[in-house]
Amino acid sequence: MVNLPKLDAPYFFVCLYRAFAESLKSENASRLASMQVAEQNIEERLARLNAQFQHERQTQLLKRSWKLSQGLKRSRNLNDTNH
Repeated sequence: MVNLPKLDAPYFFVCLYRAFAESLKSENASRLASMQVAEQNIEERLARLNAQFQHERQTQLLKRSWKLSQGLKRSRNLNDTNH
């Protein structure tokens, strides 16, 4: 191990600690940015899926309404021809 002069050793360790702290800060900032992008992607996908669900639901409701109206028309036509 290299012997550092007594005054240089604390300075060296402070510099080393600062470098480590900066590295850790940078890594955490990068992770946070990645998580924020992932969160945004999830929110966008959820919005698309909700819109798709609403569209499919509306389509199914319209199909059911149309079938019911056709059945009602047939029923009325049968009643009109029987009377």
